[in-house]
Amino acid sequence: MSKEFKNKIFNTLIKNETTDIYRIVKIVMESVEKLKINGKTKMDIALDLISEFINIMPDNDLKTVLMGSLRVGLFKSMIELICAASKNKMKINNMKSFCC
Repeated sequence: MSKEFKNKIFNTLIKNETTDIYRIVKIVMESVEKLKINGKTKMDIALDLISEFINIMPDNDLKTVLMGSLRVGLFKSMIELICAASKNKMKINNMKSFCC
C-alpha cells in the first residue's frame, strides 16, 4: 500500500472530522474496496489503516475508546457484519424496514 493511498484516506478522515466508528469503517472500507486484492488482505489493510489513524489522533478519551474497540475486535466484527450483509448472508427479510 502506497504512502499516497494511506495519506489520502487519512486526509479524508481528518477533513471530515471523523471520530465515530461507523464513519471510520465506512471511509476505510470504501477506499480499500478499490484495491485489486483478496478479501483477507483487504481486511488486514483496513484494520492496519484504522490502527494507524487512531495512533495519529491526539491523546484523549476518544482515542482510548477507539483503541480499546480495535483491541477487542469491534472494528473487525463490524467489517465482517457489513460484508455479510452485502453478500445477503444475513437472515433479514426487509433491511429497509429494519434500518429506516
